[in-house]
Amino acid sequence: MVESSRVGQYQESALHTGSGITHHEFGGQAREARKKQNNKQGSMAVATSMKMETTRSPIQNPSTLRPKLRSNADAPSGAQPDAEIVPDATSTSDAPSDSTSHVDKRSDQILKLLGDLHQTWGGQLQDARERVETPEVLSADELAQRKKLLFTIQAQLMPSLKQQIRALLASVGLRPSVDHPEPNLDQTWELVSQLGPALDVLHKSIVSLTPWYIPGPDDKRTTHTHIDQKYGEVKKFRCDRLYVAFFQLAGSSISPLLQAYSRYLREGLSLPNSQVAKEIRTDIVDWTEECCRDITDWLTLSCLSDYGFLQRVWKQHVENLDTYVEEAREQLTKVGLQHRMHEWGMDLVSKLFRHTVTIGDILQRTFLPLLDPHYQNIIKFDENLSSNELEWVVWEAGLLVAYFDFINQGLARLLQHFGPDTHEFVFERLEESLENLRLGMYLTKSGAIKVHNRLDSLLTLISFHHVRSTAAIQGGINLFRSAFAAVRKEFIVAMKDFRSDYQGVEDLVGRTVANMPEFLDET
Repeated sequence: MVESSRVGQYQESALHTGSGITHHEFGGQAREARKKQNNKQGSMAVATSMKMETTRSPIQNPSTLRPKLRSNADAPSGAQPDAEIVPDATSTSDAPSDSTSHVDKRSDQILKLLGDLHQTWGGQLQDARERVETPEVLSADELAQRKKLLFTIQAQLMPSLKQQIRALLASVGLRPSVDHPEPNLDQTWELVSQLGPALDVLHKSIVSLTPWYIPGPDDKRTTHTHIDQKYGEVKKFRCDRLYVAFFQLAGSSISPLLQAYSRYLREGLSLPNSQVAKEIRTDIVDWTEECCRDITDWLTLSCLSDYGFLQRVWKQHVENLDTYVEEAREQLTKVGLQHRMHEWGMDLVSKLFRHTVTIGDILQRTFLPLLDPHYQNIIKFDENLSSNELEWVVWEAGLLVAYFDFINQGLARLLQHFGPDTHEFVFERLEESLENLRLGMYLTKSGAIKVHNRLDSLLTLISFHHVRSTAAIQGGINLFRSAFAAVRKEFIVAMKDFRSDYQGVEDLVGRTVANMPEFLDET
């Protein structure tokens, strides 16, 4: 059975944890952070390659600088005046001062600490939690202790980390409007020395919120606990996502900030007025703000309701769906710009792309009531759902979007086969062409079927977990039901049209494959 790469990515755990949380649930911010980092590194490479207009000697203590004294050749014969005697003939430009040596030593010490931190937090972090076969059951005391630990993280550890990051910025004399910073590297060294232990304590504390995981089969939904309905803010579903969000904070925000500080100490400190130094300082300020925003976002996430957690995940699903719908539109435009319709079914492929765009638009509108603030009093979930029940909702929504992309991938392969310029390719690489055609047909058909099934499952779960309220009934109209009834009706019509035109493609492909030997004889 052929598998899609994107569905495979959805089913893979974010940290190889078996927790069922995927990269793309929280991947939007991480991808933007990495893109931002790549752009910055690109600009740094260009700036570094530029020839510097001026050079400077290492930073010196002003008290060690003196006017240039006359040489012996310029002095009159005989004894020299005391004022003109130079006890040490070594030039101040050649012999660094004690202050300069201290700066260089401190810089090296800080660079080593930064390198160690980046090595620890900048790579692929593995899950060190305990692997278990059955979910844990917390006693009342254990539950209270875990909630107390979460409060400590929220009230002390995370705010303290933010303060350290801001203090680190001040220690190197950087502010958004500062042109001539005056760093205090002793303070910088002290703060960087404290940063590693702070991250370690934070990491251990967050792991203690969710100290175990249950592995699941690669092609199945991972099993989660179904007995934590009363655990409130420390449910497995919630703490797993806080765990992943912390690692993304460390890897996508803090690690790039540490790299920026390293570049500044290596390249920008000795040439503070260079363009490179100015750009690195801008990077440090930007990454500092990015880190602080991500810490605030983690704290906000930790305080959300269960439904708020679901909305975070749904929002990311919608962003992925938007991308896939836009891809379908681009393919439809590409088909429309072809100079001629190929006799093998370009018109049918064009219709399928048009149906796909329509289906994508309907799915986008299906998610709107779940995310629109105007529906917050209409759509409510019971806060006593278990992690298992919450994971089911996330799982169905994620696969709904992933299988929509199945359709996209399949139609893209059909477009390759039926396009106006593929005749020679089809017959020169017959086996490869037929395999591509079969894969395109499979992805298109199975994607459409599974999108339909997953949408029905998702709406059923939402309806089942929805808590009826008086706010949902206005003027005798059930606003909850009406929010989904219209789009589902449109979806059924669009899917019927899709399947009808797909049948035309299937018939055409059957005739094409059956006639292949005849075409080969003619060639």
